Amino acid sequence: MAALLYEEHNDSPWIFDHLEGDNQLPIQPTPSAQEGDEFPLEHLPKCPHHILADRKIPLAEVPHNEVQEPHNELSRSSITRMLQGLCGIAGVCPKSRDRESWTGYVEFPGENVAVVSYGPSEDGLYEKPLLERICSGLLGFCIAASNIRRYGLCCNCFTVLVRSEAGADPYHLAHLRQLSLDSGSHLLSILQKGNDSVFEAASYALDIVKLVAPTAIFDAEGSTKACLHICALATQFLCVGLVSYAQAHVGPIQPFFLDTKLNTIHLLGISDYPPSGISVGLVGLACMGGMIRDQAIIFELLTIDVNETERERREYFISSNIGDLIDTWGPGELIVDRDSATRVLAIRLGGGVIWCPDSEESIFHWSQDLHPLLPELVSISNNTLLVIGSPVTYNQHCRHRKEQFQESSTCHFQQLGTSKPHWAPSEIQFGLQGGQYAVFQGNVTWQKVPGRTLKQSRLEQSDDMLVSFLDDLWGLQVSYCTGIARRVPIRQVVADAIDSFLSVYNGTQEEIDTWMELRKLHIIEELREPNFQQFLIRTSQTKPELVPVIKKMIGQILRHLGPTGFDQDGNLVAACFWGQDPS
Repeated sequence: MAALLYEEHNDSPWIFDHLEGDNQLPIQPTPSAQEGDEFPLEHLPKCPHHILADRKIPLAEVPHNEVQEPHNELSRSSITRMLQGLCGIAGVCPKSRDRESWTGYVEFPGENVAVVSYGPSEDGLYEKPLLERICSGLLGFCIAASNIRRYGLCCNCFTVLVRSEAGADPYHLAHLRQLSLDSGSHLLSILQKGNDSVFEAASYALDIVKLVAPTAIFDAEGSTKACLHICALATQFLCVGLVSYAQAHVGPIQPFFLDTKLNTIHLLGISDYPPSGISVGLVGLACMGGMIRDQAIIFELLTIDVNETERERREYFISSNIGDLIDTWGPGELIVDRDSATRVLAIRLGGGVIWCPDSEESIFHWSQDLHPLLPELVSISNNTLLVIGSPVTYNQHCRHRKEQFQESSTCHFQQLGTSKPHWAPSEIQFGLQGGQYAVFQGNVTWQKVPGRTLKQSRLEQSDDMLVSFLDDLWGLQVSYCTGIARRVPIRQVVADAIDSFLSVYNGTQEEIDTWMELRKLHIIEELREPNFQQFLIRTSQTKPELVPVIKKMIGQILRHLGPTGFDQDGNLVAACFWGQDPS
């Protein structure tokens, strides 16, 4: 037990039990990056990128022994474990407890948050130079990419979800962008030429990083340190992107060597703090969120003023072509026009269908079932960008006010918890009697269920809630002389009955003293005024001990007045006499 507690204190959140006997799946080493041909660039047979009927691009025939399908769930989980072990957290793999031998460092500044950096080139914290550590992270990505292609789990590219830059589009878009599977091997082959090639490598790495921030400014022609920063950032982006693709961009990320889930990862390249980094976080999707049933992993430019709370609160639309969409969340199939295979009615994907409710808006929608009205036919090609989100949006320029609709609908409202008297079946009996004749009998017993009036619903509430109804016109004053009646607020009925009530129920000296104290505060006069709530607020500030007494007294009076009104025979039941003698 002591050893376990010691390991948890020193290792957490890392789990090092995987260091021995971890691999259940043979990992095929990737060829030398200098050969430049470890990945065939052709598409796999029948890949999703050519799902449309227009197949003018010839499909490459891949050798039969190159693609090996996993045979069971164990092998699939082993492949996922292998990929996480090779890519680590942005290329940082905890292969030993000696952290100086790692590619970089990972810090956990907050709950479910990780910060990754390969560190500056002049530090003495690592056994290997910075360039060699970047190549080590790239090599892990290349081996992982080679193996998932070998097992037929990926075509010649993979996808990442990238958030649109501010002001780039009218919607909150998450772009499904494509990365070539051999991007890492090309970058690695350039870096392996030595320090003289870092400028060429930075130019290539910049094209990878630009997928996240097309308009961001990165200095690819500056110092060697700036070039290495871009190469490190591209390496971290590739590693996290491949892990995200392997789990269909459904968050959070939790490698098997961590005891915590990661909702946010900050990729800093070789820096200790941005100005130029990449943020990986979780966002909700509009209608596609119902398909993945969780939050999605998204990449964006990391800046000092990044608002993660605002990002998590929004729901994003998906922007993608049809090939990448099915490659990421497939399998899928098209529902097309009988006469033209390029005119698509709907896309069956993820237990539902994607269809276009309005061809003019060109906004698609994912739902579990097709709309009763047939969707419009839309012409789609391999490069057509589909924007998938909710077909219902808020009209920010609407001039109608909520108060107007509420006022016009008041007559249709019904108080919750009330009901009219009604009959309901309470017992059903069936009988069969046999003899010379067979007799079948059935009986249904009905029971009358009494209704629940609004008065009963209100009087069952607490004293605090009853005070809020004092201005309702539920009271009735009837003139004994003329028979004229008028409606008055309940607080006025309480004021009329309060003397009669207290003359009966004020028995102890303490209750009499309390009533005298309330008399000094002119409680009867305050009950007759429409601002009784303000009186309670003032009393709570000067004599707070009297407020519960007032509320209790009002509740008791109203409950004693509950039987008044019209009885079952239609007779008017009055409570008490009140009036002023003529002067």
